[in-house]
Amino acid sequence: METKMGRAFFGVLFFVFIIKVFATSKPFDEEKLDKIIEKVMACRKNVAFNLAIVEREHIILTKGYGISNLEKNKTMTANTQIGIASLTKAFTTLLLSDILRQSKFTWGTPIKQILKEKFSLSDWFRTEQVTLRDLAAHKVGIQPDNMARLNPRLNRKSVVKFLRFLKPIREYRNSFYYNNILYGFLSRLTEVVDGDEKTWERLMEDQIFTPLNMTNTTFGHTTNLNDSNMALPYLNYNGKLRKVDPFITKRFSSIGGSGSIMSTANDMAKWLSYLLNPSRFPGAPFNKSLTETFEESNVIKETSSSKLYRRPLSPVTYSFHEYGLGWRTGFYRGYKQILHTGTSWGYGALLTLIPDQSIGIYTGVTNPESGYHGRRAVHMYIMDQLLGKESFLNESNICSFPVPYKRPNKYKTMQSFPTAFSSSDTEGTYGNFAYGNLTIKSSNNQLILIYGDAQANITEGYWKLKTTSGSTNLKLNMAGEGEKALWPIVMRLTLKRSRASEKFQNIVVSSFDRNNPPVFIRDLKFQDAPPPPTCPCSPTSSISDSLHPFSILTLLFSGLLINYYTLI
Repeated sequence: METKMGRAFFGVLFFVFIIKVFATSKPFDEEKLDKIIEKVMACRKNVAFNLAIVEREHIILTKGYGISNLEKNKTMTANTQIGIASLTKAFTTLLLSDILRQSKFTWGTPIKQILKEKFSLSDWFRTEQVTLRDLAAHKVGIQPDNMARLNPRLNRKSVVKFLRFLKPIREYRNSFYYNNILYGFLSRLTEVVDGDEKTWERLMEDQIFTPLNMTNTTFGHTTNLNDSNMALPYLNYNGKLRKVDPFITKRFSSIGGSGSIMSTANDMAKWLSYLLNPSRFPGAPFNKSLTETFEESNVIKETSSSKLYRRPLSPVTYSFHEYGLGWRTGFYRGYKQILHTGTSWGYGALLTLIPDQSIGIYTGVTNPESGYHGRRAVHMYIMDQLLGKESFLNESNICSFPVPYKRPNKYKTMQSFPTAFSSSDTEGTYGNFAYGNLTIKSSNNQLILIYGDAQANITEGYWKLKTTSGSTNLKLNMAGEGEKALWPIVMRLTLKRSRASEKFQNIVVSSFDRNNPPVFIRDLKFQDAPPPPTCPCSPTSSISDSLHPFSILTLLFSGLLINYYTLI
């Protein structure tokens, strides 16, 4: 087995002989493609658009469209960096897959064997059984708690302390429950498995970026987001484009593996080339390291959106019904496709591979549309051209497939509904073991909400609170628009108290999770947290003694199934 240093050396040494960028005759009309993309940008309201197309050994096209910086009127180019959002997940799993090949662990290793007593989830069974594969394939079934990344105390090293407070919502290994926080945790596990001497970012640079010569690829939390070579993130706010503050980008990026990478069309073309033919890159991760991330490990439940891409609503089938390790898999016109979407604050991306035809397409945008429909339509149009098919998509219908563009809902002006309560009844600090602290305080006769440390975080942003409809003396519904860096995030919450209590005792925050909103309790402190769950056994009995015979058979059968799905 080659050493990491040796592989990196050969990758750099031979890279120039491996990647061929040919100015060959393109298999499509570039002028028509330009018109298609410009049409999509206009109707989907994208500000900037990056494109890379690879077929077999050739980088067919890399190009930038639109404006990367509205204030400076800078043109988007193929060398402009843009956030690739959740396309980062495939980099994360590839890096870990390669490191696992040089360790004593595998994708099937329980996390408990790696972190020992440092690791715990909310229940004992998940704690003992959850594997690296479960994390990467979104099979754990615990709360995603994406907004917890606003918690200033949550970072890659501390995330393990918070995981046991995330509630189980869906069945373990029998559901697909997308979880960005767990991909941040995978970044930390990558560092640990490698020996904990290098950061995840350094490992990514040494083992993937450098061997692939991705010299213009970096991370949202480490780079200068105001650099002239950066496409700034934008979102629509009441019909107007507004720049997302770097604070949001850095805070959501810092956890690492879920969506932190910034790249260019030219660098993503190199990534596509590697994904389609890894054997041509001797310094990059081994072929087997990549192929095992493509292998299906979970099933994605059909949604109302996915039904739009098959008959009778669509003339061709475009499916994405299974999940590997950082990849979705499905079919397009009968060809297997491997893909992933990505959306973060102001950035959006899509990457599609048709491995059997050695086709790869990447697009990245700012002010991403909801539902990925514009990007998917562009990919379908390009795939048709490369597959030699007559596309049903053209300039006249590209904006209406699969559904016409719907203008984002306007932020409604928060109306205050008079309710008899004293502001002092609401003021105070409320805690949640997973999310951290929320503080309500009065400032100039206005109630404001601050996330995290009340003194330090008010400089980054806060929410001005107003009472909303449905409030009573015991239940106070409130909402607030974000101020400063937090302007994209609307806060909706309910304060509750009992009849015997003068002050409100807890806050239910529906903005953080509409289906399973977290509850913040007045004066709750992290040191009050319950201990990690333990085995439900008596002190003198073994695990098997504490289980009913039927339960033992169930566990044995589950183990056989787990081993079976690990092998296939």
